[in-house]
Amino acid sequence: MRSERDRSLVALAGALVRSPLWNLPPPARCLWISMLSLADSDGRLVADGDISLAALAGIPVDSVPDALSALASAGVLSVRDGGHVQLVFEPMAQAEAVVGSEAVPISVEVWNDADAPARTPVRARAKDDTPYDGILETWARTCPHLPQARVMTPARRAALRSFWQRALREARRRGMAPDEWVAGLFQLVAASDFLSGRETRFRADLFWTIKPANAAKIIDGNYDNREPRSKA
Repeated sequence: MRSERDRSLVALAGALVRSPLWNLPPPARCLWISMLSLADSDGRLVADGDISLAALAGIPVDSVPDALSALASAGVLSVRDGGHVQLVFEPMAQAEAVVGSEAVPISVEVWNDADAPARTPVRARAKDDTPYDGILETWARTCPHLPQARVMTPARRAALRSFWQRALREARRRGMAPDEWVAGLFQLVAASDFLSGRETRFRADLFWTIKPANAAKIIDGNYDNREPRSKA
């Protein structure tokens, strides 16, 4: 026999299909439904940033920021307490799921399990704070001899956004500013004979460099010069 909460979710799912929320991009719908269906009895869901949310919903990590923004624009996600965010879902513009003759309001909050005693809300990026121009300028300044990005596409913006999130994590772990970490990575590229096209015709560009697998190899020293270059 279904519990009251299960019946609430079934009723709410039916309302969802008939609502404007159903017109959102698939990643946004998947994220909303997954978070709602897996919340505990208090409406809380243990998650830890984009990676956990992506795994929960079965969507690409770099699609999470856009999904959160779409949900915020649709009015089913609200940002509270300034930069400290509670993901509170108010489906169908404050609608309530009807169970029998009673209306059951449903809300979902996403919490960071790392701070479980204090139950600190997860930070969600409804607002995009990626310094796109700053990253491009750092690349141009550090690697002027390598190809420069002339056109910005949605896919490239998503790649830069994902790269910046990694920069934030790495910088925090190393106790440095994220722009320093970015500049350090680009300096490794500039110093590499292979990546700079001094050994072969291959030349790294920005979007090749910021791919996670390639950036990891650069940091690991896979493209370091085998021996000091002889002076011309």
